[in-house]
Amino acid sequence: MLHPDYSILAARILVSRLHKYTNENFAELVLALRNYKDIAGRSAPLISERVNKIVQENAEKIQEKIQYSRDFEYDFFGLKTLFRAYLLKMHDKMVERP
Repeated sequence: MLHPDYSILAARILVSRLHKYTNENFAELVLALRNYKDIAGRSAPLISERVNKIVQENAEKIQEKIQYSRDFEYDFFGLKTLFRAYLLKMHDKMVERP
């Protein structure tokens, strides 16, 4: 039988790895999502221009409110659900943080 804390440990490893490979600057991420190009090089924005404009105008305020340390509070099952169904990817690579 596995100890229940293994789910927490596994989640912390996943979050640590995610933080290592994703951009911590939210405004830069939104801009990248707005300028996304598909595999053929065609423009395929994942964020609307309206959302991008709001984020860019309020980038500093938004960034100071984000607490990435809270990502470590998820368990393994919760993170895998977020990864699979909710967080945005570009070219099959996770780019968004919880």
